[in-house]
Amino acid sequence: MKQNQNEHLSQEAIRIHHLVKQLSTNLGECVCLAVEQDYTVVYVHVADGPGQMLRTTQRIGSQAPMHCTGVGKVILSEFPESRIDEMIRLKGLTRYTSNTLVTKEMLLNELQLIRKRGYGYDNEECELGARCIAFPLRDYSGKIIAALSVTGPLGRMTDDFINSCFRTILETVQDISYQLGYHG
Repeated sequence: MKQNQNEHLSQEAIRIHHLVKQLSTNLGECVCLAVEQDYTVVYVHVADGPGQMLRTTQRIGSQAPMHCTGVGKVILSEFPESRIDEMIRLKGLTRYTSNTLVTKEMLLNELQLIRKRGYGYDNEECELGARCIAFPLRDYSGKIIAALSVTGPLGRMTDDFINSCFRTILETVQDISYQLGYHG
């Protein structure tokens, strides 16, 4: 029985890997999956866009702050305020660029917007010259357990580009959430 469960999980992981790689290939940009661990973003899957000379710094296993990354803010959007307070107490709201959200009020306003829209952005908040759009990945209960982002240089990640590929990204996010058991 346990071997069948492990085989099923391996098949799901392969399907998710394929979906992430396919999205990266189709868009020509980096696609990342990230989870939260100890109030830090940890990248668990990264697919670089094919043939791009300008790349982002995300790598599997690398960590990033939650308050200034698209994936981090999407995950934070489901946290109660008490957990956000704890994250701020433990990690702070370090300024990485002039666009970084460095007050609780700024962060809470951004999280409210993410909850309303259903997705988030990183507009040069963690790295100058990099922009991303991020979406929640949900499990069978509807809980956000990870996030997916499409990341690239500011010159390529324009509003026009994001608008043109929004539906494709959303469909991939829905497919991955479905693989994780979400049927909402």
